[in-house]
Amino acid sequence: MEKKILVFLIATALIAGIIGVQAFTSGVRDKSFNKESSIHIDDSKEISDLEESSQLAYLAKITKEQAEAIALKSVSGVIKGSQLENDNGDVVYTIDIINGSVETEVRIDAGNGNILNIEKDNNSDAQQEKNSENEDAD
Repeated sequence: MEKKILVFLIATALIAGIIGVQAFTSGVRDKSFNKESSIHIDDSKEISDLEESSQLAYLAKITKEQAEAIALKSVSGVIKGSQLENDNGDVVYTIDIINGSVETEVRIDAGNGNILNIEKDNNSDAQQEKNSENEDAD
């Protein structure tokens, strides 16, 4: 009887540990929502870049300026670039923001302005270029 209780307690502890690890690791990606956009397009057909740009602009419900303002509310820095794009069928604005040596990419839903993903890169192109210039000067 005591062995059964002990086995039950160990199994319960293992399950609780697995659930705890999953909860912890999902918290690590707190800014990586990885949601889909509210606007989807069929990206299986090959169309020209001009046609795609036209289609995306027609489908977008928010402007590039609105997307940039939304991104800057979540990430401080200076906008390096932004574009409306088809990201595997999702219509999104991708906003690149630089703050010191950290470059952050923010994906904004072009349909409703929700943030879909925030991804930081500590080794930004700007920092790599600066390091390269310093090496060239030596």
